[in-house]
Amino acid sequence: MRELASRIPLPRHRAADLERYRGRLASFATTSGERFVASCWDESPFGSWCGLLVAEADGCRTLYVESEILADDVRLLHDIDNVVLADVRIAQAGQEWAVEVDPVEGPPLSRLTLTLGSPTRRGAVISRLPSSVTETRGFAWFTEIMLRVLSLGVSSFRGSSRTRV
Repeated sequence: MRELASRIPLPRHRAADLERYRGRLASFATTSGERFVASCWDESPFGSWCGLLVAEADGCRTLYVESEILADDVRLLHDIDNVVLADVRIAQAGQEWAVEVDPVEGPPLSRLTLTLGSPTRRGAVISRLPSSVTETRGFAWFTEIMLRVLSLGVSSFRGSSRTRV
């Protein structure tokens, strides 16, 4: 059996085959339990776009994004309960983010303004590493482990989704 298994080719991903997303994420939570993740992707298979994921205290997740195609892509990584088609704009000036969400139907949401703190020591070290290191799956795996250990259970998706190999 071992001999047969060694002859079955395993799928391998070359860097050129992987979908690349380059951009920024910021997240925050309120004392009443709501969580927000604002994302602005400068480069993706869909071009540049922004989105906002809102998780209510009861766990209900709503994604604000400009198209169903983008919503479907986000659903590959996250459980989403509701999708609201909206124009999401994120402006960044230094450490401040201004997030504006204008749904296709209904009134606009309140504008969110985030002021980011200084990077942690770990973040400062990571930001100095070359992209040839930080854009590898090995680095993503290492970062996942460090997030879980050093940041009390925080986790990421290590660059892959539930439905993609």
